[in-house]
Amino acid sequence: PLLSQNASWFESPGHCSVVQGTGGGLAIVYHAYVAGSEGEGRHLMLDELHIDSTAGSGWVRMKRTHGAPSDAEMPIP
Repeated sequence: PLLSQNASWFESPGHCSVVQGTGGGLAIVYHAYVAGSEGEGRHLMLDELHIDSTAGSGWVRMKRTHGAPSDAEMPIP
């Protein structure tokens, strides 16, 4: 899956949309809960995407694979 639970802060990522950023890059926008604080509501999340050109696959991938879903702020691509 493109999104899965990370080992730090967030769990249950879901309901995503893919958008084009102001700089022309792709991003996935979704929501997730802070682990252990589900009653406080969901948080808006954003991760940059890229098109994998390895062997011409053309699959959409997370640009930052470590710690995804993100656990830090990042700019809109």
